[in-house]
Amino acid sequence: PVCVDDSLMSVFGQLPGVKVVEGFVTKPAVLKTDDDFISVVLKGVSEVKGEKSEDNSEQDEEEIDERSISVSRTIADKMRLKVGDQVSAYFVQTDLYADPFALGAENTKVKVRKLTVKDIYETHFSEIDRQMVLCSLPLLQEVSGWDEDMYSALAVKIDAGKVELVADLDAAYGWCAAHRGNFGAFVTCGARDPGLPALARRLAEGAM
Repeated sequence: PVCVDDSLMSVFGQLPGVKVVEGFVTKPAVLKTDDDFISVVLKGVSEVKGEKSEDNSEQDEEEIDERSISVSRTIADKMRLKVGDQVSAYFVQTDLYADPFALGAENTKVKVRKLTVKDIYETHFSEIDRQMVLCSLPLLQEVSGWDEDMYSALAVKIDAGKVELVADLDAAYGWCAAHRGNFGAFVTCGARDPGLPALARRLAEGAM
């Protein structure tokens, strides 16, 4: 995990061009009902921001209950889920204290959590809609055995008008990969947004 306390989060938030910095946790899991199951990736966040809801209306920002999830229309259709339905989430993880050279089920733990479908969203991005399930940040931190200042990564929302854009995206991503260790992998460039590598470059140059 990446450990970022409130003071460090504040430092990132004060960088030029940065609007919001938020930590999140992702974790693979299996969602199961009485009739079906599906492999998904749960993303633990503090709030849902303006997702399209089941009635296709924009939703205001709201906190996610610790045992509630938002599933995509694609997943809901496959699992025949509706708002208010309950599912079981199965998390499989390696025992931190097990022998790293030993093989077998004795080195793994399965944690199960009962969750309730709170919302059904649709992004129209197939890679997201077919596997992403939104849930509360504390839920995945608890399942992972992490403290509240531990995250998989940070999500950075930028004001593109205030950040110098990088014309050569491939070169920019190569630069980020080469210098990732210089700033502790605090910024991940998963989306091909030209503002992200520019921001990563500023962070790295400031940390050297």
